[in-house]
Amino acid sequence: MAPPVLVLAPGAWHTPDAYHKIIPRLEEKSFTCDTISFPSVFANPPPQDLNADIQAVRNVITPYVDEGRDVVIVVHSWSGAVINSALKGLDKATRLEEGKTGGVSKLIFIAAFLVPEGVSVFDAVGGEVPSLWNTEGDVIYANDPITAFYNDLDPDEAQHYASLLKPHAKATKYSKTTGEAWKHIPSVYLICDNDNAFPPFAQKGMVKILLRMKAPT
Repeated sequence: MAPPVLVLAPGAWHTPDAYHKIIPRLEEKSFTCDTISFPSVFANPPPQDLNADIQAVRNVITPYVDEGRDVVIVVHSWSGAVINSALKGLDKATRLEEGKTGGVSKLIFIAAFLVPEGVSVFDAVGGEVPSLWNTEGDVIYANDPITAFYNDLDPDEAQHYASLLKPHAKATKYSKTTGEAWKHIPSVYLICDNDNAFPPFAQKGMVKILLRMKAPT
């Protein structure tokens, strides 16, 4: 049986370039890897809701599941809001009921936002603008990204990754989610103890949502 396709979804401000080291290692293990380029991170003008990002997810996932492939999505940070809104009809259980093979079989959340439908990232952080956000017009920049994101890297490497960051569409931080894929797709959540951008206590709050609402694991 072929291993699942691994689709990596980067967090806010990040492009797929963030995964340039891990993807070759996964491919050495015979995984097919793909990434999602979110319009919220590169489109000009910036998107005013999550719809463009949702479509970007579906554009990557749909061809694989239509080939009958199983897909595992690795979800980081902000992208949790998008991924959970984007997978209607693409999960393996639904496709099986329709007599189709393939589908999204698992979600791996890494320090990711995991919220009920109708809740935005802004809502999830308490309805107050975090110190990390530097808002300029329709976009948000990351304040002190080296401390926030790369505090465990050597200075040169941290500076390199910081240079790859892009402004992020402000509206997508405030847009309400439109789905709860984590309720229907087996999920795991990895807590990052040294994450300065999304502290462990907040990540554990996301896990409590999974447990309280009895999501499949």
